Amino acid sequence: MHTVGIGKQNYESLIMSDCFYVDKTYFIKQWWESQDDVTLITRPRRFGKSMAANMLVAYYSKGCDSKELFENFKIADDSSFKEHLNKYNVFKINVQEFFLPFDPCHYLENLQIIKLSADLFSHLLYG
Repeated sequence: MHTVGIGKQNYESLIMSDCFYVDKTYFIKQWWESQDDVTLITRPRRFGKSMAANMLVAYYSKGCDSKELFENFKIADDSSFKEHLNKYNVFKINVQEFFLPFDPCHYLENLQIIKLSADLFSHLLYG
């Protein structure tokens, strides 16, 4: 019997712990085919934005071996499933971490991460 994974934001953790999950994996195909330069996902708080981002990372990242995480969901039925699965270098930033209470020990580190992220993003968009 499935349980409700309240507060779980990690796609792999949710699937591996057999929690109840509404299959949103076809979003992967829709997102890829849109070919947008930038994607803005706006949903209310606690509405699955982090889960969607983590799902994309699990699917595309070379750093994951996630076939079993997706094989029982709709995306696995698509002809491009294996073509893109775990084939890309993925750079993910959790912006939520920048809004944690101020910690002077990590202030410069956070600024450096933001600067590097902005530089990388700019390079990816504009070459």
